Formats: sequence, C-alpha cells, structure tokens
Amino acid sequence: KPEDHMKDMYAVGEINSKFVYFNPVITFFSAGGVWGFVIWAMVAQDEAASQTSDAQAWVTDVWNWLYMVSQNVWIVVLLYLLFKHYNLKLGKPDDKPEFSDLAYFAMLFSCGVSTGLWYFSAEPMWHYEGY
Repeated sequence: KPEDHMKDMYAVGEINSKFVYFNPVITFFSAGGVWGFVIWAMVAQDEAASQTSDAQAWVTDVWNWLYMVSQNVWIVVLLYLLFKHYNLKLGKPDDKPEFSDLAYFAMLFSCGVSTGLWYFSAEPMWHYEGY
C-alpha cells in the first residue's frame, strides 16, 4: 500500500496533513539545484546563454526522434481508448446527456483553440515591440 511506503520515508509532517508533508532531502536538494541554476544564469549571463543554447540544440538534434515517436504513440493510445470505450456514460444509467456529442466536441475544440490563441498571442506582441 502507498501509505505503508510513505510511513517508511523520511518526512516532515503527517501523511494526511492539509498543511505540511514533504521530504526535506528531496525538497532542499531540488530547491538548491534550481536556485544554483538561477544564480549561475544571473552571474555568468553570456556563458549561461551560450551553454543553454548549445544544450537546447543538442537535445533537439539528438532526441527529436523520441518526441516524434512519443506523440505518435500518444495518438494511437487515444484512438484505442476512443474505440474501446466509445459508449462510456458519465452518470447514472438512466440519466440523459446534458449536451450532444457535437456540443461536447465544440466545447473541447474551442478550449483547444482558445489555449493556442492565449499562448501564441505573446509572440505577435514580441514582434510588434521589435525584438
């Protein structure tokens, strides 16, 4: 059971606490790593920009295939779930759906489009400012 494993871990706070429950070793090492990176990037800006640019280019060149394969696998899994659980009903067996399939599709589609518009609206402003 997960609760038994959690009892064996070094932690601060109680398992069912609403306020504090964390592993201080992982928390402080993670925070130290993040703050170390931030301080390094602030102190050695030119070196940090060059090295992170090189690291990004390396990740893109070497691991691009993994990203492409994982996205194709994700689509296949979603299609499998779609056809396996096509008649899935959320609610009681005698409840009628509040919206039609077309309305649900329209809501999900509009959420996807609005997320893209919200995210990519920063880039046109960036170009507008002349960067």
